[in-house]
Amino acid sequence: MTKRIAAILMTILLALSVFPMALAAGTPTVTVSSATAKPGDTVELRASLANNPGINTFSFGFNYDTSRLQLVNVRLADGVGGQFSYSKKAVWLNSSDITTNGDFLLLTMKVLDNATEGDASVAVTYSSGDISNLNEDDVDFALVAGKVTVKPDVPSNGVISVGNVSAAPGETVTVPVTITNNPGINTFSLGFDYNTSVLKLTGVALTSNLGGQFTYGKKAVWLNSTDTTYTGELLILTFQVLETAPEGDTEVAMTYITGDISNMNEDDLDFKLVSGCVTVLPVLVFDAKAIVGNATGRPGDPVNVYISLDKELDVKSMSIADLSYDHTKLTLTQGEWNVSNSIIDDWNQNDEVGVVTFRENTKQSGKVFLLKFSVLEGLEDCEVTVSCRFNVTTLASNGSEKQLSIENVPGSVTVSNILRGDVNGDDFVNSNDAIHLLYHTLLPDRYTINQNGDFDGDGHVNSNDAIYLLYYTLLPERYPLS
Repeated sequence: MTKRIAAILMTILLALSVFPMALAAGTPTVTVSSATAKPGDTVELRASLANNPGINTFSFGFNYDTSRLQLVNVRLADGVGGQFSYSKKAVWLNSSDITTNGDFLLLTMKVLDNATEGDASVAVTYSSGDISNLNEDDVDFALVAGKVTVKPDVPSNGVISVGNVSAAPGETVTVPVTITNNPGINTFSLGFDYNTSVLKLTGVALTSNLGGQFTYGKKAVWLNSTDTTYTGELLILTFQVLETAPEGDTEVAMTYITGDISNMNEDDLDFKLVSGCVTVLPVLVFDAKAIVGNATGRPGDPVNVYISLDKELDVKSMSIADLSYDHTKLTLTQGEWNVSNSIIDDWNQNDEVGVVTFRENTKQSGKVFLLKFSVLEGLEDCEVTVSCRFNVTTLASNGSEKQLSIENVPGSVTVSNILRGDVNGDDFVNSNDAIHLLYHTLLPDRYTINQNGDFDGDGHVNSNDAIYLLYYTLLPERYPLS
């Protein structure tokens, strides 16, 4: 019987030693946190209080695995008042009792370079009388040890690099993040470091080539069911360049701590981080915009696209070059200047460039050039971007020509298999469509239309478009549909 009772007591004692957290509810407790690190790393552990009945002094010693760890420093957690000193012990004294719970001490531990793999325990210690309150009553705390799990250093020549891009204040820009020399990973947790007075991070996307599960909050977190050695574009960061951003380079970097990148064996991996930058361009003030218009046509139809100046300028010469459009969808049949009183008026169809010159400064605004396209047969509905470089010079007071600053705004040709202007869908464009469009502007829910009704190109759909459409049915060459 005596041996049986002893065996039961031994079982209870073993259970208490294996499960030190199984403490009575309300027991004052000092708990040391745990961390994972590799040889040579420095980690910070937290000693926190729970169920603190009120103390004004303590004197803590430390017991840890000296074969793996070195205690570098001990300090009070932020926000804890009182007087504090640390030598062989951490000694604290306050002028009144405090019942603070949570982090109280921060222990800086260095993992020795020759530390072997495994768990290195870290605990606080104290003797009777080392913790007391203002009445000099001893206060007992249960002690719960923490640990530093030492994992071997897994060599990695992997590199995570941030790209370099340029943008002006107010613009949105995407910054690529790439991974190279990937030894094989199945998870990462990456943070971001950038100047918040210059940039605002508005989105983070994972490349579709990587797979796995991904989420983005304060960090970009990815998890996969297997290791991948994928190299290439990893993430796309979307930034808004703030309107107040100063001109120049602003650094963008990725961040991580030990344990944030690992493989299926739970080996922590080291990656070299290469930062990039967003070059904030100077704010450009343009003299005017050269706006390429929008047009709509069916496969096989001719379409007219005008280039317009958004404000009146004193013009000595104008030129158009670097015309860009999808040649598999459109054929440029002609280009012509929509001006008068010029001394040179030229268009080179082969090179798709043109120039016009006046004897002296001439007021120009609105539609100044016409591009005539033909939509290729057999196309599905689509939109084709049309852009160019439009140059304007003016004659200065000293007789020299000065280049004006022109912002080039692209336009488009919308390829639609619906007949442009046939808003009532009867396969004809006539006065019935103009009447239907007028009804649409008054009763849009009752009189629907099958296409964009902005035929005069002013950005609005109203009775003016119905009148314009009627003019088109009578004089189509003079009133082309936008």
